[in-house]
Amino acid sequence: MSFALTAPVLGQTFSCLTTGVAPGDCSQFIHQFCGSATDLVTLIAEEDNISRCFNTPGEGFKCDFTAWNQFSSNPEVPNDTFCLETLTAITQTCPMGGQGTVSGSFFSFQLIPNEGSCSFNGN
Repeated sequence: MSFALTAPVLGQTFSCLTTGVAPGDCSQFIHQFCGSATDLVTLIAEEDNISRCFNTPGEGFKCDFTAWNQFSSNPEVPNDTFCLETLTAITQTCPMGGQGTVSGSFFSFQLIPNEGSCSFNGN
């Protein structure tokens, strides 16, 4: 995987994948991922993550989403607004996917269109 840094927008810093399987539009799953990641009862430990995989029937690829607790030494839950803003910016700017953060967030968010379909355990 190769990333290219993009200019920050509204306190966001994100980078786009420049290599990968193929471009894919995963925007239809952003609200579902962010909702499930931010409605957690269990906090996400430092350097841990929550991830989800979504199939795109008939499109020939899957969408992998991840929220990493990278910037806090305490267990946290991702912020819904930061999740939505970051992943939306990635889909609008990065056809191959990417990763990013919002200033003030403990989490980085990643979206990658991948070949194949999700396995039964969600990966």
